[in-house]
Amino acid sequence: MMLRLNIYSLITFFILFLSLQAIAADTENTNIKLIGKKFPQFNLHALGDKGEKLSEKILIGRAKVVHLWSKDNELSNQQQKILAMINTLGIIIIGINVEDRLSKNTRLPYHLCLTDNKGDLAKALGVKKKLPATFITDDKGIIRYQISNKLSGVSWGEELETAYKNTIIMLDLKNKTDL
Repeated sequence: MMLRLNIYSLITFFILFLSLQAIAADTENTNIKLIGKKFPQFNLHALGDKGEKLSEKILIGRAKVVHLWSKDNELSNQQQKILAMINTLGIIIIGINVEDRLSKNTRLPYHLCLTDNKGDLAKALGVKKKLPATFITDDKGIIRYQISNKLSGVSWGEELETAYKNTIIMLDLKNKTDL
């Protein structure tokens, strides 16, 4: 019985892994070399705060959505409205502003917002010219999904939510097979 459960779990895990890879295989909008790799190192300030810097270690412990954006990019603004809705599902969303500029009354849908004002992280991720860019990392900070400068409206939000849920299911199955 236990062997049957493990085989079923492994097959399900493999199918979910392939579906995430297929979603991420849009090579025009995805740097597929990043899928399965650790999120690049960074040391960034919280937006509007020049105090303590935060590193990629904030991605450890739970799956997260990381959204790189630019204030003057209309697609970024549209996606932030959708992220605000997704935020209600309990998904941790980290925003990274690639400019360090905001208007005074800007409401952001992020649990934490960092600034990459030199663009070094965006460049390391290969998305400096492809903003906005969205990544999903697993509990170890491994990139499981990425899409850049594509999709607006509900279809982008639905794709993001599906990829996040698949990542969570994949982690749950992996943890069960590790026992």
